[in-house]
Amino acid sequence: MAPPPPRPPSEDEFKADDFSVSEYVASLVRPLLPTTETPLERVTVDDVYPVAGAMLDRLELAREKLVNLERVHAMRAASLSARARKEEKALERAADGLKSGVGALSTALDAIETRVSHVASRTGRVGERLRVADAQRLATTDAVSLATHLAAFNACESFEDLRLHVDPLFYDQTRSPEAARLAQRLLRVATEAAESERARRKKTALAEAARVHRRRPPGTGPRPGGAGASSSSIVDEVDAKSRRRERGEDAGGGPKPLALARAIDNLERYCDQLENDVLLAFAEAEDEGDLRAMKRAAKTLSRFNQGSSLISRFIATRPMFMSVDAVNEIEALRAAAPDYANAWVDGGYVTEKDADAAATRAILALEDFYERVRAEVAEEVHRAIEIFPKPVTALTPLVRRVMEQRARGALDALLPPAPAPPRAPS
Repeated sequence: MAPPPPRPPSEDEFKADDFSVSEYVASLVRPLLPTTETPLERVTVDDVYPVAGAMLDRLELAREKLVNLERVHAMRAASLSARARKEEKALERAADGLKSGVGALSTALDAIETRVSHVASRTGRVGERLRVADAQRLATTDAVSLATHLAAFNACESFEDLRLHVDPLFYDQTRSPEAARLAQRLLRVATEAAESERARRKKTALAEAARVHRRRPPGTGPRPGGAGASSSSIVDEVDAKSRRRERGEDAGGGPKPLALARAIDNLERYCDQLENDVLLAFAEAEDEGDLRAMKRAAKTLSRFNQGSSLISRFIATRPMFMSVDAVNEIEALRAAAPDYANAWVDGGYVTEKDADAAATRAILALEDFYERVRAEVAEEVHRAIEIFPKPVTALTPLVRRVMEQRARGALDALLPPAPAPPRAPS
């Protein structure tokens, strides 16, 4: 009895990529052959003839099944193709609508960009006006503040009562840098105003003197352009009269001091007093080792002639220039110097070896001296960098003083004295 045919392929198996019709047909035919190990290529007619009917039936059923599957898949493919064409047409219509929408959106964006650019331009102009207005406001506030401080300094008749008239800022030790900056600025403004006032008075006096000379009747004095008359004489006369009036010596015109003369005097005295007070505060802070107070004092004093008074004091008080040890070091070098006066006489250097030994001792003493000086200078440089706002302003004169006093003193102690100049021939 022939074995039952294998199960026909399902739709999923038929659609699979690894489905093979040849293998399916082989699975139908091979069970009917006398020996299943014989490849189909070697099967003879004699092997097939006995089972030809059964094999034909199986093949017919398989063909029918495969044809049905093919028909089903063809219909499904046609349906999918029609659906794809429909979706493609819908997509084309949507793309056309999207294209028109993109065009409208681009136009709208261009319009928005134009408006934004216009608004930004107007905002920039408004911002610039606001910045100018703010700068003008700050300048006005600053001018009012300066005028108020100048009026306070100018209103004080006695310098001893200045504290009662001016802003407390000027006597607040914690704000001394700010007070120094403001006082220097006020003094500069007052001085410039005084110079302008002097120039204006001189110009007015020159015009008045020229008018007087033109109106002078004949025979009463030289006229401008005449013999003995010159513009320089008029100028000299006006200058002398202006100086007398400023000093209050012109009885006819009365004393006419400058408008801000009292403010200038009070500011100059205040700056001198503040500079001296801060120098004392620096000295106290240095004695106490208060680095923060020293830096604050140095910052304040930098407002007065770039801190030259503090720099001079700082250099003059360095131990390497004023201590007893510094003097002893120079004397030790002088003791180690060769005996130039008795080098080649009895009791001096008998041999070259003795001279070399003396020179070696002097060189070693000098090297030791310079090593100590180098360490001292490095320490003072570090201290100056910590204290001064601009250390180079203190380091330059410090190094110059080291070269002038320490280095030159060492060389003078070791080298022989300069020979006396030759006598002039009689």
